[in-house]
Amino acid sequence: MDLSFLKLLGGRAAGSRTLSTAISDAIENGQLLKGDRMPSSRELALFLGIARATVVTAYDELINNGYLIGERGSGTYVSDKGSKVDSAIFGESKDRFDWLALGNDQTRLLRQVPEQLNILGNWDPLNHGALPADLLPTKQWRKVIANQISEEATTMPHHYVDMLGYLQLRENIAVFLRRTQGIVCDPEQVVIFSSNQSALNHLFSLLVSPGDVAVCENPCYAGVREQFRLKGASVLTVPIDSDGIMTEFLPHKSEKNKFLYLTASHQDPTGATLSLERRHKVLEWAQENNTCIIEDAWDTDFHYAGAPAPALMSLDKQGRVVYLYTFWKTLFPLVSTACLILPKELVPLFRAAKYVFDVPIPLIEHLALAEFIGDGELERHIRKVWKILRKRRLLLMHEMTRRFGSSVRIFAGGAGLHLVAKFSETLSIDAIYAAADESRVPLTSTFECYESGAPPNEFMVNFASIPEDEIASRVEEFGKKLALALA
Repeated sequence: MDLSFLKLLGGRAAGSRTLSTAISDAIENGQLLKGDRMPSSRELALFLGIARATVVTAYDELINNGYLIGERGSGTYVSDKGSKVDSAIFGESKDRFDWLALGNDQTRLLRQVPEQLNILGNWDPLNHGALPADLLPTKQWRKVIANQISEEATTMPHHYVDMLGYLQLRENIAVFLRRTQGIVCDPEQVVIFSSNQSALNHLFSLLVSPGDVAVCENPCYAGVREQFRLKGASVLTVPIDSDGIMTEFLPHKSEKNKFLYLTASHQDPTGATLSLERRHKVLEWAQENNTCIIEDAWDTDFHYAGAPAPALMSLDKQGRVVYLYTFWKTLFPLVSTACLILPKELVPLFRAAKYVFDVPIPLIEHLALAEFIGDGELERHIRKVWKILRKRRLLLMHEMTRRFGSSVRIFAGGAGLHLVAKFSETLSIDAIYAAADESRVPLTSTFECYESGAPPNEFMVNFASIPEDEIASRVEEFGKKLALALA
């Protein structure tokens, strides 16, 4: 409890009446709220430097006047009067400082975003893109955390020597990405961030200029489009099909085509995988337009349809690809760390930017994650969870097809934690949401992902969060609820 407002009463001048008035004023103006526990008379007397008897007298007066409640053996608390705050004290004043007059072009655009587009959408049903709690490696993570904070960890560095991140972590990430994605990079090219959003914000803030043209998939994560626009870039969108971005619709050659943002290995949200042929065409187009590519590896850790395609960065011979990887999909909320794999030319710029604008992630998380990856725990975790997810995915596809037949089309993709289902247009979106909620089938609309042309009744369905032994019953109940809605 913050009692600093009472410090002014310290010394012999603070009598019981003065003290009780100060406390009652604090209750009435909202500094002390209903249920707040008051310090003991001994503690408050020591804090103020006054006699304990003075505090006891003041407390008795406040209890008699209904401001405080004294509970024997428990303490003294603010009574219901603590919730009766005078609204005039906190009300708006015509002389209030005009914060909204401040800002820049980004401020103006941000104020428009909530009116135009709900960037975040309703991601609760998708568990915010993360694994369910029952699939997290909590036991192993607890072990590596304990290792790093144990007395034996006497060699733990106390300060960062490099703003790019803890070197051992960057080295282990480089090895991990070489083994899993075929990316050959130097640890110096690996830059650590607290999250995907932080990595993208740094990338766009440093590289995007007003007037640039950024090319994105349609659909894609809406937040990326808006981040480009916040930096003054124009956004062009290109449709996708089952083989990923349709390269024949990439814009004609222009010196303004500066960025191409892709989720090549698991298109977000459709799950499509960019074919090898199109990967080469994308690189050719980027070369012709002198464009850089941002390859976002979001949701690429769990593959179900054969070997994963090579990362664009692994095929790139000109150093025009930036690769974004996150541990969110495999470890959140234990870890939200993300990293960028940068061309070597950008490393000094990002080191300087992180030094000026960023703060280090708590080092203990870096140390633990480095151990977790280095000991092979991450790859073991991915293999273990993959077996479970594969069964859940296949069973959900089967049950939805069996229950809904031609009333639903399933787009499973080859990776990730969700599948896409397009329901009959005879159903209302509200009915689908209501039935899914009552049946505990986690889904959310893809509408926010589309710049334009969003198909009706298309949803991401989170198979990862449904226990295998409950999939059939939940889908059956979902179907019955929808049938009732149509009746």
